[in-house]
Amino acid sequence: MGNQWLERKIVVYVPSTYKDKLISDSAFQTRITATTSFFTKEFGGTTRVKALGSWYDSDADRVVKERVAKVEVFLDAPIVDSSSRCIKLGKEGRE
Repeated sequence: MGNQWLERKIVVYVPSTYKDKLISDSAFQTRITATTSFFTKEFGGTTRVKALGSWYDSDADRVVKERVAKVEVFLDAPIVDSSSRCIKLGKEGRE
């Protein structure tokens, strides 16, 4: 088989906030678990890294910093029907 590089990558940043409010550690972990479980089942595995992220809140004219989990999935083939592989987390992880 030799060296085989996976050509495509999906990256999802899982936030630890809802809007600009910090969620509980357990709610954050629920989001991470739901995301990694979905991608592991669909594509065979994930890589997860916890990091610090930020985004601009134009209503408050400020930068919001937050913990994030960066979930990566490597693929060796294109996603043919991406509409059937959408994540629907609903209210999971929200407070």
